[in-house]
Amino acid sequence: MKKGIIIMIATLFLAVACDTKPTVEKNKKEFETVYAETIKVHDEVMAKMGTINKLQVQLEEEVKAATDTVPYAEAMKTLKKGHKGMMDWMHSFSDAFPHTEDRFAGKSKEEIDESVERLKEYKAQMEAVDAQIKEGIDKAEKLLSSN
Repeated sequence: MKKGIIIMIATLFLAVACDTKPTVEKNKKEFETVYAETIKVHDEVMAKMGTINKLQVQLEEEVKAATDTVPYAEAMKTLKKGHKGMMDWMHSFSDAFPHTEDRFAGKSKEEIDESVERLKEYKAQMEAVDAQIKEGIDKAEKLLSSN
């Protein structure tokens, strides 16, 4: 009887142990996929930062000669808001996901799950920053091309 219970417990233990490893590996893979997608969006937005700076300089020059400065001020405000959103996001992201050799060291499945969910939130935030920056660039370019 004891032998049967020991075999049953050992079998159960092996089944649980074997079952969680693929799940942890799957979660790690999901994290890496979402991380790569997030960084891709970040890199695309980062490439627009030079355009923002160029447009701000152009708007500042145009506002000097403009009789109605409100549209220029609004366009500059939108660009600055997008720029600030990017800087704030990068600072927050680097605090939340610092670069380490093994970002999963000592983390449980639940902690990896939480990291994946947080990362998805950061990706959504970056997509919102991207939309804001696109809006600012479009507004500034339209305003500058109408002169």
